Amino acid sequence: MKIFYLPLFLVLVGCQSTSGDSRFSPTATNVQVEKIGVLVPNNFRTEKNVIEGINDQGAQAVSLSRIFEFVKDESEIPKVLKTSGVTHLLVISGRIGQEDIRYAGSITNSYTNVNAWNPGYATASTNSYSTHIYSANNYAKVNGKLYKTNGELIWVTDVELEAQGTVYTGTKAMSEGVAKGLVYEMKKSGLLTKQ
Repeated sequence: MKIFYLPLFLVLVGCQSTSGDSRFSPTATNVQVEKIGVLVPNNFRTEKNVIEGINDQGAQAVSLSRIFEFVKDESEIPKVLKTSGVTHLLVISGRIGQEDIRYAGSITNSYTNVNAWNPGYATASTNSYSTHIYSANNYAKVNGKLYKTNGELIWVTDVELEAQGTVYTGTKAMSEGVAKGLVYEMKKSGLLTKQ
């Protein structure tokens, strides 16, 4: 019976797998990132997770959504960025959360109750119940572009995340996984240095 629980555990818990690919612009030289403004349109959770991941590496990151909240006119943006100390902009786009939930089978438990009395007399009854098991898969693919505040594109990354099981496929887990993948690619590329 113990062998049965391992596959059930794996179906319920699952795992995440992240892959990434990054590249610098051929014209980018001596890139020194001081303070990164992060923007993930329509996904504040992921924006927050990326900012926390960058800050955990000892670099500085802030939310562009929060900085731009009070900008009345596009002409104010350069001044607001300068005032905030932002030297680079990380714009992240893509899709997080293409969840697919499927029926994986069921566990059936049965028991029989037998009563016997006097020779030749007996009753028997059997009861059973089934518990349905579902597996969950989720997929995310995002693109991150790092710009100087003057608009020059200097670095691009593509991060893909696949997840299986109920623990790793929820919106929160997918957002955290994508953020970790993006921060890893930035660190791998030498963009995150302690300030």
